[in-house]
Amino acid sequence: MIEDKPQFLQDVVIGANFGWNQGRANRATYDDLLGSGNLGLIGEPGARLLIADYYKQFDEGDRRIEERETEYPGATYKLIPRATTVTEDDVVWERDVQPDLSPVQIDKIIQSIISSDLASLTTAEANFGKFVQAITVSQLEQARSLHLTLEGYKDSID
Repeated sequence: MIEDKPQFLQDVVIGANFGWNQGRANRATYDDLLGSGNLGLIGEPGARLLIADYYKQFDEGDRRIEERETEYPGATYKLIPRATTVTEDDVVWERDVQPDLSPVQIDKIIQSIISSDLASLTTAEANFGKFVQAITVSQLEQARSLHLTLEGYKDSID
């Protein structure tokens, strides 16, 4: 029995957010340096290697995330009406359940979820969420390490 039905729907929507493409590392400068052959301008070979490894690991993590994506997010969009929020910079978010649903509508939506294939995807999606979290933590640790290395390199050339 679901105790808090609106919260249940919100939890389903929040869980679906992991299933959409995750943020990517900004590669513009790195790709520019590679394409122009100017990565060698970074005089410290260790720093160059760490930069290349950072982007390689990020790409690998992104690829692994994409391989594990499930149908869960799309299924939630078919079943749960979303609230739309537009931020000051015109970014549209749909992270919340439509707020004015009646109890009857909520019950119908929950019955649709129970009778859909969404239930069978929840275990895979829960595992996927844990996987994305682990990859993200790993990427963050690598980013911090690279940041410290580059700070040290910057200080050595100042």
